[in-house]
Formats: sequence, C-alpha cells, structure tokens
Amino acid sequence: ALWVLFAGRIIEGITGGSIGTIFAYFADIIPAEQRTKYFGWVSAVVGVGTVIGPTLGGLLAKFGYSAPMYFGAVITLVNVIYGFFFMPESLKKNNRLKEITFVRLNPFTQLANLLSMKNLRRLLVSAFLLWVPNGSLQAVLSQFTMDTFSWKPALIGLMFSIMGVQDIISQGFIMPKLLKKLNDKQIAILGMVSEIIG
Repeated sequence: ALWVLFAGRIIEGITGGSIGTIFAYFADIIPAEQRTKYFGWVSAVVGVGTVIGPTLGGLLAKFGYSAPMYFGAVITLVNVIYGFFFMPESLKKNNRLKEITFVRLNPFTQLANLLSMKNLRRLLVSAFLLWVPNGSLQAVLSQFTMDTFSWKPALIGLMFSIMGVQDIISQGFIMPKLLKKLNDKQIAILGMVSEIIG
C-alpha cells in the first residue's frame, strides 16, 4: 500500500542520523587539523557502500523487489549490534549528557539552536541548498531511467555504483592532493562549482 511507502520514508527520515553521528564521532576522536582528511575517507567508504549496495540490490531484486529491503534491514541490524557491543564511547564522562529530555528530542528546538550559531548558520544553509537537489536526484533518477530508457534494476544499480566509484576516486585520491594546495573553503567552492558543471 502507498501509505506503507510514506510511513517507511518518515521512519527513515526520523532515524536517519547515521552519517551525522559518524562525523560527530570522528570529530570527537580526531585532532581538528586532520578532520577534513578523515571526513574525506569516511565519504570514500560511503562511496564503497554506494558501489556495492545498488549493485547487490539490483541483483537481489531478481528474487522480488522486497528482497533488497530485507537484506538491507539485516545489514542494519548487524551494524546496530556491532555498534552497541564493540564501539567505545567517544566522549569523556564530563562531556556527556546526564539525561535526555523531550525538549532536546524536539527537532525544531535543535534546529533553532543550530541556526542561532552565526558561523554554522551559513554552512547549514549552504548544505541544505546542496543536498536538496542531490537528494532529489537520488530519489527520482531510478524512476526516470525506468520510464525514459526502460532500464532494469540491475542497470540502475550499476549506475549508482559508478557514482560510488566517483566518490571513492574524489574523496580517496583527489581530496588528499587538494588538501595540500587549497584550504577547506576553497575545496568546498571548487566542489560546488564542479557539481554545477556536472
């Protein structure tokens, strides 16, 4: 039913803090001068997932369109178990919250707190303007290729895998070279201009 699709997307949106949490974890354990490099590596690892995931999903779709979903759920469960039992806490005890109140769980309160920080506000607006079209591309591209070119799931998975390879190349090989010649702001501008051209 269509409502199940929307319910799934709502749950995914509410619980979709994995990337932000990973970056926060790295920010806790890595010195400030090395963070850009390590964040690039994390993005490259995401690229590896983008290569493997859609390709595997496209192949699993031969067993039914729900098969990739169940497989993804199992992988997520394994990840939760690993994180719970094996990942050490990144914050020292004096930096941790003693309790989490309902006010802290309110996303609008959190957003208002973030937007109150002047330097962060501009970055968040830039990120929003960057990720809305990026997310839209991922959301509609599969349907577009099916409707326009009659692509099958395996071919769509391959297309997303190619995007993942590009992530690995840009974050794992190009970024370290750029970090030696440009600062973070220049790299961000170069990245956005390149995306516009692309």
